[in-house]
Amino acid sequence: MLILALIMLVVLSAAAAWSAKAAISGEQITNNLRIVTTAQQSAEMALRYCENQMIAGNPAGLTVNMDGAPNPVKWQTRSNWDTLANTLPTSVTNSTDSAGIAMSLRPKCMVEELRLAQSDMQNAQAYLITARGFSPDYTADANGKTSTGTEVWVQSSLRF
Repeated sequence: MLILALIMLVVLSAAAAWSAKAAISGEQITNNLRIVTTAQQSAEMALRYCENQMIAGNPAGLTVNMDGAPNPVKWQTRSNWDTLANTLPTSVTNSTDSAGIAMSLRPKCMVEELRLAQSDMQNAQAYLITARGFSPDYTADANGKTSTGTEVWVQSSLRF
């Protein structure tokens, strides 16, 4: 009888340990999804903001990079994001995410002139807009690469 009780105790202990591990894993997965979704929404908010400003004639005075290069490439260099990018104003962004966690970095967008081919309409203007969104726990190393958290990049082009 004692052996049977010990076997049942071991089985119940193993089941409890497995159940606790499954619950913790599920919570970690849910938290990761929330963090990625927050970063995605942040990037989309920055993209929409810059698109709307350009469509409205840039009343907010966004920095627009118009160096005449055939292809916009400034967005690819991380150091350019410190000097050439537009950080969304606090009036547009929340200081916390949906869970009340403080955002470490506000979303940014970069607007670059997009040169059209000669066969395109000569009077048309085009812009490439690149936006970056960050999770609340985002940090970067000295080279600007993600150390912790999540960073999401999105792009669109506008043609007038």
